[in-house]
Amino acid sequence: MLYNYFLTNTHRPMIKWVHYFPIYERHFKKFINQSVNFWEIGVFKGGSLEMWKRYLGPFARIVGIDIDPECKRYEEEQINICIGDQSDTDFLQSVIDKHGPPDIVLDDGSHIMKHICASFDFLYNKLTKNGIYMVEDLHCAYWDSYGGGLKRKGTFIEHCKNMIDSLNARHWGGDSLFADSTYSMSFYDSIAVFEKMEWAKDSLKLLLIPDTRELVACRKHNDKKISVSKIEGKKIMFGSGVFGTMAGTTLKSCGFNVDYYVDNDKTKQGKFINDIEIISPEKSLAVHNGNYIITVKSRYASNDIFNQLKNMGIADENIYYNVDVIWKNEQNAN
Repeated sequence: MLYNYFLTNTHRPMIKWVHYFPIYERHFKKFINQSVNFWEIGVFKGGSLEMWKRYLGPFARIVGIDIDPECKRYEEEQINICIGDQSDTDFLQSVIDKHGPPDIVLDDGSHIMKHICASFDFLYNKLTKNGIYMVEDLHCAYWDSYGGGLKRKGTFIEHCKNMIDSLNARHWGGDSLFADSTYSMSFYDSIAVFEKMEWAKDSLKLLLIPDTRELVACRKHNDKKISVSKIEGKKIMFGSGVFGTMAGTTLKSCGFNVDYYVDNDKTKQGKFINDIEIISPEKSLAVHNGNYIITVKSRYASNDIFNQLKNMGIADENIYYNVDVIWKNEQNAN
């Protein structure tokens, strides 16, 4: 549909790579005939704004952003042009104040890396809860004239690499603000797409609902395993790595709380996993009088932590380790 319009267009000109069109349709088709606020950064001759108007339908508001005052001439019904610098956050806020927060942002603007990063860092959190942010022509991220270069610090491509870690922050103890609102990141030749989703924060829990899970632990390596949900008193995870985060997430999704994570790694102390603080073993003595659950992969490390806790004065019966998650098919759960 879009590609056919591009091939048959005889009105205002536009420049697009052929392989962009199936990418546009893949991510934008759900907005067709919806009341959508579509922003395109970079107006050129106004041709693509007309294309979006025709593609998205009569309920769409198309907002073009460009630094060239001459672009104002391309305004028409459904199409508004705002003149300003895409890296100027005050200007971007003024566009939001006038036209409302965007549902879609398509950055085809200056292609300068610091401008792309500035626009994204400000606008992404302003997107509506199910919005799309697309940046195209990212081959410029490898060109020096646009502030680019292979693995060069400050390019949008390098920014994206860091955001992959942010998307998985809940699994390594980082700030989960980006992950809480972001459903996916998609990459194509010269294009990056970010898709927000209203329920992204709870997606991990929702995806696990069809199964019945039981988090189990034991006091000694040869002891019978016991459901963590049946352990009385407060629960504190010792170890904030992958195993600890998985155990805490599983408990939380089953309706049980973790009070704190404890870690010997001082660089992790004071940080949070899913809003739960990581504290030092010493601090845990002052705030906790419940059960410690050792959540590390290595059996030898588990034994070392077990002995550490005993030396801190923690009673044997309050120390559990060797955490596993048992999965049972829902139909066999009774």
